[in-house]
Amino acid sequence: MHFVTSNFNNLHTDKIWKALKNVYIDEDYNNFYVKLNNKYILNHYKTFHILIYLDINNTKKNLALLEEIFIRKSNNLCRH
Repeated sequence: MHFVTSNFNNLHTDKIWKALKNVYIDEDYNNFYVKLNNKYILNHYKTFHILIYLDINNTKKNLALLEEIFIRKSNNLCRH
């Protein structure tokens, strides 16, 4: 099962995603960083896809969020 999320609000209206089998499309857009920290989602779905739209207004914010998540995750991996 695939989990697909994004930081834009019309992902769930795209027919291409609905045609795929075993896909859950997250309709709570712009919260991909929350989903990446949700252990249930990470354990429940085989794959996790994030589609991120970047422009001049949101690039720094989204890259900072991703960096924070990956640093936290890598620090947790090192402790185990």
